[in-house]
Amino acid sequence: MVDNTYLGLEASANHSLALLRAATLDVAVATEVALIPGIFLSVDPEAEVRGKLTSTPGELVSVHFEMPRPARWAGLHIQMGTLDFTDRKMLGVVCRAQAPKAVTFRICLRSGQDAGFHDTILRKTVVAYAEPSIHLDVLDLAREPLIPKGSTWRELIVFFQPETMDASLLDFHVFVA
Repeated sequence: MVDNTYLGLEASANHSLALLRAATLDVAVATEVALIPGIFLSVDPEAEVRGKLTSTPGELVSVHFEMPRPARWAGLHIQMGTLDFTDRKMLGVVCRAQAPKAVTFRICLRSGQDAGFHDTILRKTVVAYAEPSIHLDVLDLAREPLIPKGSTWRELIVFFQPETMDASLLDFHVFVA
């Protein structure tokens, strides 16, 4: 059990990430897989995806995908609650990743509204390769006028390349300032 000692707007997401970091998991990939409360994997239901997700204490999650047919998406969703951006300047992420063969993935902020949602892709592409690497990206909320200040719900989504791949998210944190 991990106590929620996180403070701030991003506390919900960072607590869920801490729970996943403390978990031991070995689950088969499916169209939608709940890993822990607040974090789930969503994969294109029309794709023929096989593989698994594993987690060991101290590391967030490793993904292994086998996709004989192209998929439209494969995303790890991190729920963030309503997360009001009024009077906030930036949202950022820090992640540490590794992969046996170089792979890239993107991070997206999804803001839910009554009539659907709005996606904002963070500017930098994460590159994972043989050595653990650290990635930092920040959204300047003042320069992103399409991001609603208030939202019914928000998620950060790690969009993996929808292809056969192996990668490990060793660590991941969210901050709002």
